[in-house]
Amino acid sequence: MGLGACSLGSPAPDTNLGVAASPRVAAGRAIPKGGGIYKVGTPYRVGGSWYVPREDTSYDRSGIASWYGNAFHGRRTANGEIYDMHALTAGHPTLPMPSYAYVTNLDNGRTILVRINDRGPYVNDRLIDLSWRSATELGFSRHGLARVRVRYAGRAPLDGSDMAERRHLAAQSWHRGGIDVARLPSSDIETGAIGAPGWAPAWSVASYRRQLKDAARAAPSGQRATLGGPQRTLRDVGPFATRAEAERMRHELEDLGPAAVEEAGTRAEPAFWVRIGPLSGSAAAAAAERIAETASGGPAPQ
Repeated sequence: MGLGACSLGSPAPDTNLGVAASPRVAAGRAIPKGGGIYKVGTPYRVGGSWYVPREDTSYDRSGIASWYGNAFHGRRTANGEIYDMHALTAGHPTLPMPSYAYVTNLDNGRTILVRINDRGPYVNDRLIDLSWRSATELGFSRHGLARVRVRYAGRAPLDGSDMAERRHLAAQSWHRGGIDVARLPSSDIETGAIGAPGWAPAWSVASYRRQLKDAARAAPSGQRATLGGPQRTLRDVGPFATRAEAERMRHELEDLGPAAVEEAGTRAEPAFWVRIGPLSGSAAAAAAERIAETASGGPAPQ
């Protein structure tokens, strides 16, 4: 991108900043992933302001986020990747590329993990420029700007894999289509009614942890807390873009209990999920911790 001056409506590149937009090299939904280089860069000047790129492992700042979409879709990013408005990515003035960052919408509390693979924004001291998909998940794509907190979360792989971002998103109870087990009737959990094919994640690791904490407070002193009751069907793990990815995760988790790969999504955008369960209450609690470690993807938020 190199400009990052977008807001509601995703305007065309603004050359007033003295930075030309890169050529469009792809179109549609099948945007190639990866293909870029690891890059920090040297100090540079845009619009009269100096920016000093560096890897700051303690980076944690709050400010204004904008987003960019169609005008930049299919163009080269600052590290040589191709911008995909439907991916969980972002442009940042100084953080390394590619790298991960947690972005929290301070108005609604939603947090996503994004891949920093571009530079910008350079307008009115904005903090970060998010892809259209990222802004949509954070709930401000119709408003243009949002107050956010940005935390550096480490380097991202050069192959462009977005597995970490998608797994983090799928684990959020607020994610569209997501279901928080803690808010469901116990009969739905116990009979395995949740997690039908085509549903987004039906089980939240966070919800099980909350239930465990509640059980620990109620348990007699010195006794281990467990989630008792009939068998439970755990959430789907995913989504994965290919069956091969899902099968690899199924293999990693199959020692926890019955595991199967199920297909959802559409013909144009297939998605594969790994189903774990049904398990007993105590086994489900143990599996919750295991899946949180195995399938969380990327570093845990601090």
